Amino acid sequence: EKIIHNGTKPFKCDSCDKVFAHKNSLKIHKEAHKNKVSSNLERSGVLHHAKKQQAIQTIEKSFKCTICHKTYKQKGYLNQHIQIHRGEKEFKCNICNKDFATKGSLQTHNQIHQGGKPHKCTICDKAFAYKSTLNSHHQIHSPEKPFKCTICNKAFRCKTNLDRHHRIHSGEKPFKCTICNKAFRYKTSLDRHHLIHSGEIEKPYKCTICDKAFKKMDSLNSHHRIHSGEKPFKCTICDKAFTQKSQLNSHHRIHSEEKPYKCTICNKGFTHKTNLNSHHQIHSGDKAFQCTICNETFTYRTDFNIHRRIHRGEKLGVQSVIKASE
Repeated sequence: EKIIHNGTKPFKCDSCDKVFAHKNSLKIHKEAHKNKVSSNLERSGVLHHAKKQQAIQTIEKSFKCTICHKTYKQKGYLNQHIQIHRGEKEFKCNICNKDFATKGSLQTHNQIHQGGKPHKCTICDKAFAYKSTLNSHHQIHSPEKPFKCTICNKAFRCKTNLDRHHRIHSGEKPFKCTICNKAFRYKTSLDRHHLIHSGEIEKPYKCTICDKAFKKMDSLNSHHRIHSGEKPFKCTICDKAFTQKSQLNSHHRIHSEEKPYKCTICNKGFTHKTNLNSHHQIHSGDKAFQCTICNETFTYRTDFNIHRRIHRGEKLGVQSVIKASE
């Protein structure tokens, strides 16, 4: 397609007679007529932003992190990123003493203390201290999810979220605690874990029934349902109800037959992560469950529980008898 230099706009919209210099611009504009939401998105520039982000993310990034495989266009950015894995945080905020790996991160953080939120969404008027946060927020309004997982077909609005999602399938945990060597899939999980070692972890929200404490009020509210028996999250297919939404989401995989947790040794897929963890014991040969009466050991807790019922003289169902005899 040739660029128009003489100012003419030969491409005309059949719906509103608006004209464009480029055929691709007309194509994007036509999509905005599909519904009111898309029209609002185009006027705010969100659709343009989403396409721009996708184009940027497809540009070759030749500098790759050997730990988490994240790629960068410049070696300087890669060097800054590596400090995250090393746990090096040389730059300290003189207001709240929070540490940062790069000077740029500290400067961005300082905007929180200044109280300014100069970056405002043109659709919902929500404001943000950081431009990057606004850019991420824009993707909420965009209907496009161009980045799709090749394993489970789940789609994402940005490549960063797809890269994070891939770790579920690969089992990769690139963020390691320098104190106890425990590894985590996400940096946010490692940051929360660090609080255990620093002693800074606080749980001000305490259950009045069992005294269990929580860091967040919504976690306490969710916990209360265990005592009340309330199960507000119901499956629309089989009507089974759950205490927490995460349990319902996990249950949905039974109906969809989605198995996102895959064994890296034999490629067998599982609906739940706990099932994958149990399966790993087949390859490792570990038998962590030992009977205190006859010292027989078992790979799975379910087999161990069936075995204990034999010692108690309980009657086993047909399936349990078959399993116990295997």
